[in-house]
Amino acid sequence: MTQESEIAQKGAAPKQPPKQENMGLLMVKMLLKKPSMLIKLRRMGPDEERYIAPPRSYELPEYRKGMKYSTSKEPFVRATRWCNPREPLVVALAHELGAYELSDREFAEAAYWWMKTKMWYAVNGFDGPSATLKRGSGMCFHFINTYIALCRCAGIKCRYKGYQMKLLEMEREVFTDVDPGFASVWDAAGSTVGEAEAELYIDGTWITAYLAQTVALTGATGWPICEFGESSLGTYFEAIPGSINRFESIPFGLGLSLKISNLLAPATMERMNVRMVRVQKLGLQEIEDAGGISGYNKAAKKRREVFSADELLDQAALKHYDKIMVKKPESLKD
Repeated sequence: MTQESEIAQKGAAPKQPPKQENMGLLMVKMLLKKPSMLIKLRRMGPDEERYIAPPRSYELPEYRKGMKYSTSKEPFVRATRWCNPREPLVVALAHELGAYELSDREFAEAAYWWMKTKMWYAVNGFDGPSATLKRGSGMCFHFINTYIALCRCAGIKCRYKGYQMKLLEMEREVFTDVDPGFASVWDAAGSTVGEAEAELYIDGTWITAYLAQTVALTGATGWPICEFGESSLGTYFEAIPGSINRFESIPFGLGLSLKISNLLAPATMERMNVRMVRVQKLGLQEIEDAGGISGYNKAAKKRREVFSADELLDQAALKHYDKIMVKKPESLKD
């Protein structure tokens, strides 16, 4: 598969990443132009399916006084905005997963698979690691942020790697077609979306950890599940040239954007979560039918050698479309 270094060398990348509109602020602008849109973004209709959050799939570990955690003030290990590795729940889970007993790599990999298999993908306002762990669900930055907190707690240097990409056509339909107002916001943003991975400094090298998707979500796409050390770039996505950026702390504007979006459009977010429940249940069934993650991944990697990510997604859509794309209620039709 294409490696990130090869992607970065394609073409003449601009010196500065392409400027992207903040999604939350863009939504505000759209609502000022068309206030009537606010009703559909905020209020669920009487004929709409409601979101019921799946129960958390794990028990919260108990924090005990004296549990070891990193107190380093070094960059990439210290606490940063929305990522405090010293929160009691983070410390307790880090120890449950083997912090300070396993090697750095063993611990990072154990925490990686715990996050990939225990979390549920759901659209939520942005918050810190403890809130994510208590809820048991979140989006890409919730997962990456929580994972980085766990690794920093264990004294492992971690950073965020973000990039911009174009949504594949089927992804765009699944994520934006929940109501006309939200689709128009995506159109105004150029149908681009931010994606991210974590990078960990272990044994003298930076290692990628892609946590933006749960195994259940990936299972519904037909794509291989990224294993520890594998990147989403070249496996699922291609970064818009010049957009890759690495940072120690989540940008204030990003967290604010996620908070604003959820405050302004709770009905839209609920519609997305209804769809995500359907998608992930299908993904879990695909994995079970394949005999587990290992069996699923073996077959998925063989498919990926033959088909592009777009083609695999189209094949999965043909198989599951009627189960995912439910008919729109009358209240949402233009």
